[in-house]
Amino acid sequence: MRLKVGFRQPRVKLDAIPQCRSRPLRCWLPDRARVTLTREAGAATIPAVETSTEPTRDVRGATRRGIATMFLVAFLVRSAVIICLPGLVPIMPDKTKRYDHIAMSLLRGDGFSLGGSPTAVSPPLYPLMLAGVYTLTGRSDQAARLALALVDAGTCALFFALASRFFSRRAALLTGLCAVLSPFQLYMVLVGASDALFAFLVAVALTVLLAASERPTPMRLLVAGGAISLATLCRAVTLLFPLAAVPALWIALRASVRAKLRSGLLLLAGATLVLTPWTVRNWRAFGRFVPVQTLGGYHLYLASLDWRDRADRKAIGQARPSDSGADAELYRGALTRITADPLKYARLSSRRLLSMWFGSASGALSGVLFRINAMLLTLAVVGVWMKRRQFRDLVPLYALVLYFVAVHLVIASIFRYMMPIVPIVTMMAMVPCAAILERVGRRS
Repeated sequence: MRLKVGFRQPRVKLDAIPQCRSRPLRCWLPDRARVTLTREAGAATIPAVETSTEPTRDVRGATRRGIATMFLVAFLVRSAVIICLPGLVPIMPDKTKRYDHIAMSLLRGDGFSLGGSPTAVSPPLYPLMLAGVYTLTGRSDQAARLALALVDAGTCALFFALASRFFSRRAALLTGLCAVLSPFQLYMVLVGASDALFAFLVAVALTVLLAASERPTPMRLLVAGGAISLATLCRAVTLLFPLAAVPALWIALRASVRAKLRSGLLLLAGATLVLTPWTVRNWRAFGRFVPVQTLGGYHLYLASLDWRDRADRKAIGQARPSDSGADAELYRGALTRITADPLKYARLSSRRLLSMWFGSASGALSGVLFRINAMLLTLAVVGVWMKRRQFRDLVPLYALVLYFVAVHLVIASIFRYMMPIVPIVTMMAMVPCAAILERVGRRS
């Protein structure tokens, strides 16, 4: 029997590998080391094998080529739809009424303002990206879409890389293809939403966080915290994620308690360093503490209302939540309503658990979301179970998914807000799909 091993030290033992009776046998070890056994006349078993999780140059080269291919194909698919079908989906109002105005204000030299006054209705990164695009092309929705297509192609490539890192080649390929052909990701690009940029920055932060959990050097931990805050400067949803990432690091790290504490503090320090300049700017502009953006009070107040509160919904629609003072009033009003009837708020939160995965303004789209996401979530749960031995390696991914779910149980939620974690769910769902295809391939 000839043994081909594509990995080097550290050493891991495989005891009592069963008899190879026919065609080559491929086995994926819990630590992702790949071993190929080819039958020859003679020996039937191998008592021990030396292998490792460190890939050879050929494996690394193949992964890099796969990442580049996924990026290129994703960008070409999105660009083709944008150029050939420019009117397929209208640009969302948030872009035309908010982000574009701030971007043009930056280009005129009026600073980060809306209607001539300083604003924090949006975090800075998306308007800054639009300002950079418009500097080259002038104000153009098509140019903004193409820039988002480039960013979203990066998201597809990053999740292919993450799947290649933890799962089989087949599972990584399925993950990449699902991301490339995802109608939801394409929709976010076509409507010009900040969600496409936010999903990319979340993918970058997750990649760096996973690298820091594998090798917790001070620089990696600081960069991981900074990357999380960079995503927060696109959308404020991840503002508190560093606090959730610390216990995830605690579980993932194989180190002493002192080393784990130091790692957590470095992560928080990196997040604080990146976020502080924008928070200071808001303090100087508004004279009050606004860590990232306004609208938080608006979304919390909206989350405390049900369909019977028509008068309150009308009143909040006429409010000016972009103003920091009005947003603070909405926070106080929301907390008053929640504390007055906590059972009602708990009931509304339980409904949001469904709306965050299946909710849409269109009834027909809700039906499509229900069919797709019900199957996706079921497969993802199976994938988590199949990879339970890799729990410590994958815990930062699980922490991010649970964090998003927890945040959107508290505030208003629709499926669009869950887009940054949909590729993670897809990646886990592809694990059982790849296993089924592997088994079918062996039988054929």
